[in-house]
Amino acid sequence: MKIIPISELRNTKEISALIDRHETTFVTKQGSAHGVILQHDDYNELIEKNKEKDIMIDILRSENELLRGEETVSFEKVMEDIILGLRNKINETD
Repeated sequence: MKIIPISELRNTKEISALIDRHETTFVTKQGSAHGVILQHDDYNELIEKNKEKDIMIDILRSENELLRGEETVSFEKVMEDIILGLRNKINETD
């Protein structure tokens, strides 16, 4: 991990080297956090991990609802809603 001021973004060789080394770089502006530079594959991996985490959280919540005896939605109903949503999206683009 590296921290650099925004003014150093002009040094494209150094920034490119940081990206090539997969070194996450925090950019500051006037001494405060302003942005992050990530290598593209590292960014995609982070996004995928976050999606997986969100899915696991949803599964755990659903399991807890089942254990508490709360009303649930059938798989068939979920699939109907997904298909309906996709159809609506397709119709919107026509």
